[in-house]
Amino acid sequence: MKRRKTLITGTVIAIMAGAGIIAAMACLLDFNDNKIIDHFYKAPGDQMFYISSPAIDGDGNIYIGTSHKGRWEIEGNTWSEHYYMLSFNPDLSPRWSFQTNNSELIKGGPAIHPSGLIIFVVESNGPSSSQSIPNATYNKVYALNMDGTLNWSSAHLNEDVFDSAWGSSPLHPAIDDNGNIHVQGQHVISCFHSNGTLYWENRTSILNYAGSPTVHGNTVYFPSGDTNNGYIYAFHLNGTFKWRFTAHEPACNNRFNMISIDGDGRLIAGMDNETVHAINSNGTLNWTFTIPTSNAKVRQNVAIDDTGTIYLGTKNDQHSEFYALHANGSLKWKYSNPLRDVYSSPTLTTDGSIWFGTEDMAIYRLDMETGDLLDTFQVERDITWCSPAFTASGTLLAGDMGGYLYAIDFQGIGLATGFAWPCLGFNFQRTRYVSG
Repeated sequence: MKRRKTLITGTVIAIMAGAGIIAAMACLLDFNDNKIIDHFYKAPGDQMFYISSPAIDGDGNIYIGTSHKGRWEIEGNTWSEHYYMLSFNPDLSPRWSFQTNNSELIKGGPAIHPSGLIIFVVESNGPSSSQSIPNATYNKVYALNMDGTLNWSSAHLNEDVFDSAWGSSPLHPAIDDNGNIHVQGQHVISCFHSNGTLYWENRTSILNYAGSPTVHGNTVYFPSGDTNNGYIYAFHLNGTFKWRFTAHEPACNNRFNMISIDGDGRLIAGMDNETVHAINSNGTLNWTFTIPTSNAKVRQNVAIDDTGTIYLGTKNDQHSEFYALHANGSLKWKYSNPLRDVYSSPTLTTDGSIWFGTEDMAIYRLDMETGDLLDTFQVERDITWCSPAFTASGTLLAGDMGGYLYAIDFQGIGLATGFAWPCLGFNFQRTRYVSG
């Protein structure tokens, strides 16, 4: 894919809905300055867009879910009784809201099923029995119709989840070419038919840390880990075991996080121990890149362009960084300025830009070739797991931990769909599926 280098003026769009009246305001931005942008939506109460990222269907409708962070109750706050899966029209006006019960926050998704379902994973939270580790009561799966009504929900995937001091990573679902839905919780991996019936399930104590599966062709991959090892498990789509990859690191509370697939079918995944691995499709190691900064963690879906270049950020408090690696695992460039906690998965666009959020209350835009800073946009609160999306008309969408949703119009910019893995979940339907 040829990358355009045109610099496109951005427009902030603020939409406020009340009593059926939509008011819109727009202001032109100067690319040479740090921009403070307004929001178009505020989540109920103190709820956040902490884990969920915008998903966009074929008609341009937008979906995103609310939550709180894992240590919310431990830090003296109260879980909400209800959390929400929200939908917005292409003009950003509210479309519908689906309410969960029993403090079921949106822990993964949404993903848009080809049959017209909105799939997401929830996590119910109650009082913690520990002052250091959150206690989730259970995980389960929801499937909504496109009008926001319930189609089906699963039984509890698990009970009494103790994952880590910050809770589990996002539990995004993956949807394979047959329409089957793959999900993961602590000590369990499950696959559902699109009508909600269970196809297969594997319960094992080895899958200690939970994450987000990825499907490549006829194989589904599950990331996990424990005190001494990071694991990736490969299963055939019918649930039979294929192989396990192990990365050993003693006493490190290790885990693989999200898995991306490059153009050669290799798995590219980061860990919590300063490393990024490329793993061949047969489960053997291809290469390992060690991040030179101590305590760096890679918790996102790394992005991969059409040359095989890999783009990733690190979670390392005020010492967080952003890197580009060549396809062979060698360093291409490192962004020159310090960042704060880059959980947000990079989004690659047709103009040759990289977009991601950070916990220094900003959305960054870098040049893919050089790593040079092109733009920053200041938001109200930190951006954690939420990753940018672009509508068909070129509007950037993102949410933050204050529960604010933002929209910035970049006419002519879109997802680089010809790239190997251009964004969280591979596409803006967030299906986490790549054909073999």
